[in-house]
Amino acid sequence: MIEKERRQGTTVNNKPHANRWKAIRSAVGLLAADSFLIGDSCLVVEGVSDHIYIAGLSRLLAQLGEPHLDLNETALIPAPSASETVAPARFCQAERIPVVVLLDGDNQGNQAEASLLRDRYIRPEQIVRIEQPTPGPARKTRAIEDLLPPDIFLAALNAACSNHIKGFSPLTSAEVASAQKPLQGASIPIVNAIQKIFSEKKYGDLDKRLVAEQFINDLPDPDDLSEEEQDQLTKRFSEVGKLFEIITTRLREATRWEGR
Repeated sequence: MIEKERRQGTTVNNKPHANRWKAIRSAVGLLAADSFLIGDSCLVVEGVSDHIYIAGLSRLLAQLGEPHLDLNETALIPAPSASETVAPARFCQAERIPVVVLLDGDNQGNQAEASLLRDRYIRPEQIVRIEQPTPGPARKTRAIEDLLPPDIFLAALNAACSNHIKGFSPLTSAEVASAQKPLQGASIPIVNAIQKIFSEKKYGDLDKRLVAEQFINDLPDPDDLSEEEQDQLTKRFSEVGKLFEIITTRLREATRWEGR
């Protein structure tokens, strides 16, 4: 890699591969999130839709000055399912790349967590679950969509599906809330409720990636908002910010364990 600087003149970097090609990434403006092979640290997530939400919301919260992920340092690895988060997590551990795995608070997440911990490749502290206690003994199962403002999520879902599903009738908040009614003491996740409605109305499978893209594309630019509107937006995404705080702390701890 050849670099030109005003004071030093032309220099040749014979080891641009050091620190996972960081010199090259910096020169071309490539985010670590574009490839887990060159990330300084990695976050493994369940599916492409989680990748879209986390990347887009992290940029939004960064603009608002709130807790977010540094996508110049942390690469996002979308696994096809919870069970398939195991392989990339173990790869990162083998390569001594600090890694954290984000799992939904459901049975699939439980099974993936057990697999990750079974062979002691991953420490318990390297696993973050999306779940929250509810009143009483039940524990509410959650996915990243449950952390989003319901009205904004529903608007994105209706906009995306109206353009791609023939005969689609926009869902109402009351309709979704009814489908989420408590089941054995805990309401079901919003995506599960919507999939239930889709099945009843014969709309087919819910395309979570399509909705995620619509959601992120529809987010306002904080620079176009007043200070009061920015504060309101910050409050509405406070749960996402808390999640990013937890992930960032766990990644920092994982970095220390790897001696980096």
